[in-house]
Amino acid sequence: MDIAHNRIFGFDILRILAILFVVFSHSTSLLPDTVYMFFDLFYFDGVCIFFALSGFIIGNIMIKSVEKYRVHCIEEYILLDSIHLGSINPV
Repeated sequence: MDIAHNRIFGFDILRILAILFVVFSHSTSLLPDTVYMFFDLFYFDGVCIFFALSGFIIGNIMIKSVEKYRVHCIEEYILLDSIHLGSINPV
């Protein structure tokens, strides 16, 4: 199994904790009251943590992608922009 070298171990831990928080918060009716009171002390909104973490990871991937292909994107933008302007204002 090949694991990417650029993974951040702390983010994986946060993701696991967020998933567990969501599972525990959805299973409160199945837990005894004493266990529920214990988890209520450490209750965090796992969905917010998960979405914030996912947004950070996806944003980081997109920023690296843009930085890697910046010249290609700029050339493509200039080409498409000139074609678009030519179609609006034909000479």
